[in-house]
Amino acid sequence: MSNFVVNPYMFAGAERGLILNELTDGINRSASYDMYADLGDNTLSGTWIIRFKIQYTDINTAGSGDTVNVSITNTTSAVSPTAGSNTGLGFKWADDDGGTVSFVDETMFPAPNAFVPTTYASAPMTKYFEMIRSGATGADTFTVNVYTESDYSDTPATATANAVGMTGLRYIKVANYSAGGSAGYTTGSISVMYLWDDTTSAGSLASANVAPNFDADTWLEQDPTSLGVGLIT
Repeated sequence: MSNFVVNPYMFAGAERGLILNELTDGINRSASYDMYADLGDNTLSGTWIIRFKIQYTDINTAGSGDTVNVSITNTTSAVSPTAGSNTGLGFKWADDDGGTVSFVDETMFPAPNAFVPTTYASAPMTKYFEMIRSGATGADTFTVNVYTESDYSDTPATATANAVGMTGLRYIKVANYSAGGSAGYTTGSISVMYLWDDTTSAGSLASANVAPNFDADTWLEQDPTSLGVGLIT
């Protein structure tokens, strides 16, 4: 009798990620990944780059519920994304709105610096995001690029924001807009995520300092039924 055990991740299509299951507004439904141990028991340096894929399978624009934020922050998902205590760099994205955001002791959803050209489109769609923090002092800039090609080879939509004074960043945080009544939603996934620290250029995947595996015990989740890790189907 064979002791061979089938590994489901050996087969094509068995990709894991954060699942957006009709993620809507009204309640804090954020998830966070702590990079501290990956970074050698430290927070991020002054320069870094992170890449990942976002796939939208459905977007309902009835309200602000289709708005999603992805950021590098100093707070876990236990802190509401609309509370006045978040500090971080990222972007917010919706069907009719989107751009780069920088926030210090405030909501993760300030008015964005819009992507140029705009990235708005109807679902289904797949985009590849690249967030770069460059320069620890002086010309300290945060840039978000949005690509359509998985190898990040095409000309991206882009936007920049001020990153001066951002310290203590250690969490990858994905959140919905949790203020107001629940209306509108987003369905999809976030996956294929890699971060390189102390550089502004992506290297090989093997050289990444952080590569979340999207296992259930590695992400802190507020509501895994609406935003949680799992197998992307």
